[in-house]
Amino acid sequence: MIKTVVSIYILFFFFALFLFMLYKYWINIKDEKRNIRYILVTIRSTVLLMLLIIFSNPLFLLNQTIIDNKKIAVFLDNSKSVSFLKNSNDFKDKISLLENELNMNNVESNIYLFGDSIRNLTDYSKIDFNDSSTDINQVFEAVKFLNYNEYILISDGMQNQGLLDFLLLPNVVINVFGLNSNYKNEDLSINDVSIVYTSKDSIHIKTKILSESTYNYNSILVRLSNDKVNNKDLGYVDIASDKKVFFNDFIISKSDLSSNNIIHIENIDNESNLDNNYYNFTLDLNSLNRKKALLFSGRLSQNTKYIKSLIKEYPNIDLYHFYNLYEFNPNEVQIDQFDIIILDSFPISPEHLKIVKEYKFFKNKNIVFLKGPSVNDDYNYYNEYLFQWGYVFNPEKNGDIVSYNTENYNLYGSIINKIAPINTDRKLTNINLEKSILYDKNNSSTLIDYKDNNLFLFIPNLSKASNETLSIYNTDNLKFLINLLFKKIIFDFDTDRPVIYSNNKSPYINNNFNLYMDLNKINSQYEKIKFFIYNKDGSIYSEINNCSLNQDKVYKCTSSLNVAGKYFVQAQIDFINGYKLSSNQIELIINDLDVETNNLGLNQKILEDISLNYNGFYSSLEELNNYVNSIKPESYVSLDLSEILIFNFQYFWFLIILLLMLEWAIRKNKGLL
Repeated sequence: MIKTVVSIYILFFFFALFLFMLYKYWINIKDEKRNIRYILVTIRSTVLLMLLIIFSNPLFLLNQTIIDNKKIAVFLDNSKSVSFLKNSNDFKDKISLLENELNMNNVESNIYLFGDSIRNLTDYSKIDFNDSSTDINQVFEAVKFLNYNEYILISDGMQNQGLLDFLLLPNVVINVFGLNSNYKNEDLSINDVSIVYTSKDSIHIKTKILSESTYNYNSILVRLSNDKVNNKDLGYVDIASDKKVFFNDFIISKSDLSSNNIIHIENIDNESNLDNNYYNFTLDLNSLNRKKALLFSGRLSQNTKYIKSLIKEYPNIDLYHFYNLYEFNPNEVQIDQFDIIILDSFPISPEHLKIVKEYKFFKNKNIVFLKGPSVNDDYNYYNEYLFQWGYVFNPEKNGDIVSYNTENYNLYGSIINKIAPINTDRKLTNINLEKSILYDKNNSSTLIDYKDNNLFLFIPNLSKASNETLSIYNTDNLKFLINLLFKKIIFDFDTDRPVIYSNNKSPYINNNFNLYMDLNKINSQYEKIKFFIYNKDGSIYSEINNCSLNQDKVYKCTSSLNVAGKYFVQAQIDFINGYKLSSNQIELIINDLDVETNNLGLNQKILEDISLNYNGFYSSLEELNNYVNSIKPESYVSLDLSEILIFNFQYFWFLIILLLMLEWAIRKNKGLL
């Protein structure tokens, strides 16, 4: 088919004009020789014909009908919200079967994954449903630059990256298949914890676990947390979907237990309630972890009364006191059974020194040494025992000690500064004087020292010193200090720093978490307890006010944060004597809500809207293979319309000029100009 840009009537007019001009030209040269006449007419007619072609500007229109194989692109949702398909392997098999059937039907296909990004699927292992977002708009953008006859979208429709933006895509067909995840709410909870029996070093507990699970789970971890251990593994439990109640036994070492304990079971995939995965398990440590103290008194004094009164403040300490050595039978008293040995004005005789050396009280034992009122001979025996610790009593007498150490024990500074002057009868030399807790800077004499979990009290009358401190400062800071140091020895924990712990150190935003601090080990009167949350740069983020003290003397605070990030929590105890104790610092990781795992199910409305907007249909994934089998491989007909220029008019003008020059030369030679 030929097409011109000028009307056919105008072309006919010019064609008639050119014929008339050619006729007149023939009349003018009719007297020339025949061959010259025909040459000139041929040249002139060729020029006129070429001018007519240039004027008409003709085109060739070529129509071609093409029957081609169908081309289909498949877009597969790879986001986390689809990960709750428990038959994910079956799903991969279904996609593999889809591709094979398309190939068998001679349908060209490509599979793309979408979620965080659009990418071509080259390996089925890449279908991992691990993308952190779902943005179907990515599919529309990709279709703009692709050339397929049809598109298949497989998704659950849980769009979580803005609103859908239906682009104008003429003649695009998108068929949509809904991918309904098998998500069902599941829940594990610890309903009860009970003690089965108690052995010397451990307790055996039985846990009652309730299950609302749809699937089987193996090796679900159970952990223990308290102020001694953090998320310590106790063992594993297996959960079967056909059972609702599980009983499991665990053995816990007594050394890992505290008065308040949290038993925690690990979350399962579809956990609907995280608050019941924890169980607060309280214990009476007075009966569970009883301590045994052995007291040797070389001479009875006010210090004897003082130390026995201090021990009575701890109900779980059993005291064995020996004053007359004939009562002490080494065959009946096994030193290794005692947690602490107290030497009260002991040793002050050869017999005492023999006992000390025989039982090696200075090796691998928690020792408290008290120097009471003494006579001159006592110091020889004291020195023989104390020399191995770096202490020596000097012959000269010592006066009141009024200048106390506050440099290396800043934690005790507020206490030491409020202790009344203490009178001592002998100066004590210490090779590590400046590391002493309480010492006289002027006379270089130590009063209280703490070494290798051993406490040394070189004060002849503790009761008098305590009463004088109480009368001056209204609080007995000396006894408070001794109590702190005594607890460090007997209970084998750092009483300088209360321990806090949490039931969940990695909660989601706006989800509650609990913080605990055991106050059973805080015997002194406190004025206030504060819990602070700090930003990672150390600045205070907030103070927790929702706190309470339960009957087991466990201080519990509940809080939540609405901004994701890393935080730190620390508690502070303010005592009535002005002393402040800071707890350990624990880290909290506040997680942002996962838009995928908090957005589960099937949004059929969105998927139906997509199919309607793009000339397709919506169906469930189960119908995918039926649809693929219905596709005809050679059902796509295309009309290819092409326009081809017949002539290159630059050459036409060149030929016209050459012909006119030739005509001019012939006519000049014949005298026709």
